[in-house]
Amino acid sequence: MNAAVLTEVEERHSREAIEAEIVRFEERAQQLRNGTITEEQFRPFRLKHGTYGQRQPGFQMLRVKIAAGVLKPTQLRVLADIGDNYSTGRGHLTTRENIQFHFVKLENVGTAMRLLADSVGRLTIPLAPSRFSRLAAQI
Repeated sequence: MNAAVLTEVEERHSREAIEAEIVRFEERAQQLRNGTITEEQFRPFRLKHGTYGQRQPGFQMLRVKIAAGVLKPTQLRVLADIGDNYSTGRGHLTTRENIQFHFVKLENVGTAMRLLADSVGRLTIPLAPSRFSRLAAQI
């Protein structure tokens, strides 16, 4: 990998770039809540950000990818906090090394994304069209 490509990858995964993606998600979610855009217009955007609609209005399922299925205790605590504070008190482990949080209120998705970005590192959420952004924070 040459230096220019490496620099581009590092920039896309910087804390500033990740925060910009989270802000963009929150803005689109607010547009949905305000009625500026429809659920059909919001759906492709939220799917690209690892957020899946549920049959219950106003609730989402947030999918977090766990790199190689390995977690540090501090990372697991952050995931537990997300489950306790923004979901149902639990997360569902998948066969593809993900954890899913159900019944997350749409207005709380950005907060959960920030907790992941700020605290856990090596966990990923889809954060932009056609690519996955690695959360760059390291513990």
